[in-house]
Amino acid sequence: MSDELNHVKTDIALIKNDIKQIERFFDKVDEAMDQMVNISQDIAVQQNVLETFESKLNTVENKIDTQARINVESRFAFKEELDEHKYRFKEAMTDGMNQAQTAHQDYNLKQREWMEERSERTLTAINTLTKELNVKIDELDSRTRSLENLKWWLLGAVAVVTAGANMFIDMMMGK
Repeated sequence: MSDELNHVKTDIALIKNDIKQIERFFDKVDEAMDQMVNISQDIAVQQNVLETFESKLNTVENKIDTQARINVESRFAFKEELDEHKYRFKEAMTDGMNQAQTAHQDYNLKQREWMEERSERTLTAINTLTKELNVKIDELDSRTRSLENLKWWLLGAVAVVTAGANMFIDMMMGK
C-alpha cells in the first residue's frame, strides 16, 4: 500500500501540477480574452470613429460639391450678366455714336449754311466796296484828268503870256 499510496500521491501531485498549469493556462486565456475584449472594444471605437469620420467626410464632400456647383452657377450667371451688360453697352455706344454722327452732320450743315451766308455777305460787301472804289477811282481819274488838263491849260496860258510878254518886252525894247 505504501507503494500505491506513493503512486497515488505522485499522481495527485502530478494532477495538482497539471491543474496549476491548466489554471495558469486559463489565467493566460482570461488575460488574452480580456485583452481581446479590450482590442475588440478599441476596434469598435475605431470603427465608430471611422464611421463618424466617413460621415463627416461625406458631408464635407457634399458641401464641396454643392459649393462647386454654386460657384459654377454663379460664374455662368455672372457671365450672362456680363454678356448682357456688354450688349447694353454696345447698344448704348452705337446709339451714342449715331446721335453724335447726326449731331455732327447737323452741325456741319449749319456750319456750311453759316459759311455760305457769311461768304455771300462777304462777297456782297466786296462787290459793293469794289463798285464804290471803282466809282471813286473813276471820279479820281476824272479829277486827275481835269487837274492835268488845267495844268496843261495853265502851262499853255503861261507860255502864251510869257511869249506875249517877251514880244511886248521886245517891242518895248525896240527890237
